[in-house]
Amino acid sequence: MSGADDEPIEVLPDSVEGPQLRRAMRMVTVAWIFGSVWMNSTAGSPMTQFAKSLGASEFQFGILAALPFLVSLISL
Repeated sequence: MSGADDEPIEVLPDSVEGPQLRRAMRMVTVAWIFGSVWMNSTAGSPMTQFAKSLGASEFQFGILAALPFLVSLISL
C-alpha cells in the first residue's frame, strides 16, 4: 500500500534563517532577561536578607544556598 501514509511528517524546518532566526533569538533573549530577574529576586540577596530577618542559623543558610543545586539534581 503506498500513498500519503508512507511519507514522513516534517514537524520542524531543517534550518531557520534571516528574519525568523532574528525573531527567535530576540524571544530567547527577552525570556532570559525575565528569568534572570526572577532568579535574582527570589534566590539572590533578597532571600539572604529575608532569612536573616527570620533569624536563620548557619545550617539553614547552607540549606538555602544548596537548594538550587539539589533541585537541579532532582529534576534530572
